[in-house]
Amino acid sequence: MNYKSCLVVRTVCNVLAILAAVAVLILPRTVFPEGLGVWSHVLLIGALVLVLAGAVVKAVFYRCPHCGEFLPVKGKTPDACPHCGESLK
Repeated sequence: MNYKSCLVVRTVCNVLAILAAVAVLILPRTVFPEGLGVWSHVLLIGALVLVLAGAVVKAVFYRCPHCGEFLPVKGKTPDACPHCGESLK
């Protein structure tokens, strides 16, 4: 998996986690006034798993395609690798 795919996977995981968390907050008040019961726990645990999966994917696969060193996880993706100087664009 290259660093661009890693960012896509992490973004998808985070978006799905946010949707699950929002569903837990909104659905009981609108669609299911009696509550979601056990499903609220399932959705929250699923959201947590998705966030953790996204973090693990980025921690393991977010590397320079040229030298294999880890890229900085904070901030935007750099234009060049801070280790070898090769362009990432």
